[in-house]
Amino acid sequence: MSTPGGVRVWHEQPDVLRVRLDRPESRNAQTPQTWAELVSAAEEVTPDTRFVILDGTAPDFSAGLDKALFLPGSSEVSLLGLARGTDADLDAFIQGAQAAFRVWRTLDAHVIAVVQGNAIGAGFQLALAAHLMVVHPAANLVLRETALGIIPDLGAAAHLYPALGYSRTLALTSGMPISGGTAYDWGLATVVSEDPAEATQALLDHLRSGSPGALRAAKRVMTDVSAGADPWVAERLTQMRRMRELVRELSQ
Repeated sequence: MSTPGGVRVWHEQPDVLRVRLDRPESRNAQTPQTWAELVSAAEEVTPDTRFVILDGTAPDFSAGLDKALFLPGSSEVSLLGLARGTDADLDAFIQGAQAAFRVWRTLDAHVIAVVQGNAIGAGFQLALAAHLMVVHPAANLVLRETALGIIPDLGAAAHLYPALGYSRTLALTSGMPISGGTAYDWGLATVVSEDPAEATQALLDHLRSGSPGALRAAKRVMTDVSAGADPWVAERLTQMRRMRELVRELSQ
């Protein structure tokens, strides 16, 4: 079913929630309504949901910000109009947008972005917000915000710097494009494939072979470490919790 923000959500399998950007007429460009719907989509994850797949209606993942946001009167929200307003209003708007990108790393379910075609600006940053990424080798990933006179502010630095360091992160946030193949070579993508759908299913099959509780715990360690936690401490504390959970599971 089409929504104002173009986000389609459905349970593709009992343990898989599919979240799709579905505005092909605008190459799945994003609006504030899109971000609100992404937050709502994340709320549909249940304890039985082991996987969330983020993708876009072919041929693109997402072309980023809807250009109407930069044209007065063309959208309910004008970015330039907000910039003329108070700091409080502008800060609240950006934080609201960021919520649609921050929420995915907080989920117990494994979130997998499946990227083909263009992943531009907010599109690239949404892919980075997932735990895992499957890309087509010819996908085009680029943070074009600087060409619009702004900067990437939806998690680019948070996700890129720990993975790539200063130089490559600065190059990407300054607008340097990379292919899906390069994203894989640099460690941003988990899998590169000419058939991303098939590769995604193979990844799901592999992950399903692990204990759901153990997979959640392993991801929790990486979430804590990427946020700055001591890896030795994170592993130790998470393992202790997981072992106690396992005892309870086996005793039921």
